[in-house]
Amino acid sequence: GTDSSLTSLSLMPVSTGPMDGPPPPNSSILKPNFDPSVTEYTYAITSDYSGVNVSVQLSNAIGGPVDCRIGDEACIDPDNPWVGPTVDIDGPTFIDIVVTAADGSSTTYRIAVSVDGVVPTTTTTTEVPATTEAPATTATPTSSSVPVGVVAPGDGVVSSLVTESNASTFVRNPGEVSLVDGDGNPVIGELVRVSDEVGSVPAASRTPEQVAQIRSEAVALVEALSSRAPEGSDVPVRVVETETGANLSGLVTDPADGTSDLPVPVEDVVLLVTDEQALLLGGADGPADPADLRGGVLELGPDGEVSAVAYGLTPGALGELVVMSSPTLMGTFTVGADGSFQGQAALPSTLAAGSHTVVLAVDGLVASAGVVVTGEVTLPVTGSGSSSVPWAVLVVATGALAVLMIRRRVVV
Repeated sequence: GTDSSLTSLSLMPVSTGPMDGPPPPNSSILKPNFDPSVTEYTYAITSDYSGVNVSVQLSNAIGGPVDCRIGDEACIDPDNPWVGPTVDIDGPTFIDIVVTAADGSSTTYRIAVSVDGVVPTTTTTTEVPATTEAPATTATPTSSSVPVGVVAPGDGVVSSLVTESNASTFVRNPGEVSLVDGDGNPVIGELVRVSDEVGSVPAASRTPEQVAQIRSEAVALVEALSSRAPEGSDVPVRVVETETGANLSGLVTDPADGTSDLPVPVEDVVLLVTDEQALLLGGADGPADPADLRGGVLELGPDGEVSAVAYGLTPGALGELVVMSSPTLMGTFTVGADGSFQGQAALPSTLAAGSHTVVLAVDGLVASAGVVVTGEVTLPVTGSGSSSVPWAVLVVATGALAVLMIRRRVVV
């Protein structure tokens, strides 16, 4: 077997000058506690610090990691293996640690470093803060002005917007989501989903406080979606309270009949929000079975379907839903006159298990999301090597990462 995971990860804030006072209580705590299977973390420092020292250990098992890098810098110096590299921190940013196994598969561990309580905003995974002011509401979806429907392509019909010549531009690893304009420029935005501290807790094991937090986060997520909807429009997505949290209705249609609403746990959807656009993604594994979002990665069954509600698209434009590696057209649609879209498309029956990219493309705007299709067979991730598990929980909301100035130095 192969192993592209870390066995340990620790961080320490570093200062090159005198500090005004002691660090805050949690400044040296990686959250959550390190687990090789968890790839997203947060770390808080104050502006008194100038950098963060990163120390890792790799598995020495056969087929284990052969390389580990932070940017272009090796995670471990063979001549001084106990001193990790130090990443200079000029403000809130991400630290990406890429671990590569002998077979070329890799895992990316991402650390969101906040400074003085400010989280990264150039590329951000935003965990919606819990609130107590806005209680969750129970509602039944009403009619919506959002155009509904994706037309399945006829035999032999191929995508005109995502082709073999430009497909590589839109490839994303599992968990990556990005938005680019017609000129290929990244659109700055944020990803919003339920915080892992409550969303990852099994539904039957949640405390009343966790249930309340999930409900309030569901309301906040729908409010973020609604904030990009045209004024006066009726957003189809609703929050429906459950005993263990909250579902969203109005996003996914049950593949069993193609018409009935399929409630989806709010922790199994992800929302991309920019200054002008919003894109809510979810899906179904099959009849009466909503798709799971695990560690930020949308997992779809072999009979899965992808669902989306979007605002801020090019009004009246023809759009396409495409799945790659080799671009395969899942369906076409027409954006509403108000720039909105709601629809769902089935994965091709010939699509093998593994890592794939789902693309929503319209004239002037292309959204890409890396997903995992479950099954017995596993293919390499589109664009790079991959292990058989959904390892790359790297979330990219702009498509452009901040350049980190890295140098190795001894921490004293």
